[in-house]
Amino acid sequence: MSGRSRGDISETLFNQIYPYQVALTALEVQMRFNEVNSLSRQLECSRLNKSAWCWNEGYVIYCFALKSQAEAFLLAFDAEWVDPKERMRQKWVSRWRRIEVGRLG
Repeated sequence: MSGRSRGDISETLFNQIYPYQVALTALEVQMRFNEVNSLSRQLECSRLNKSAWCWNEGYVIYCFALKSQAEAFLLAFDAEWVDPKERMRQKWVSRWRRIEVGRLG
């Protein structure tokens, strides 16, 4: 198990500073990178974004200090709230589940 880098704050302190966290699928971030990046900078999102894995899909978690900033980001991209405590325990589950459709025959 590796420790955090020198100078990094602990996960608990990070969650206290940035309690409002919003998840967006990694695919959505990739497809709309310029829009997501621009808005997250305008809303003063944390530079240290987190990630999560659920339903075989990656998520990028954007962290905000103010609820109004997080709500604006949430509405702009139809993202979803993440509870930092659930994410730390790896119990967070996305409300979106992609169903793979295969070919028949």
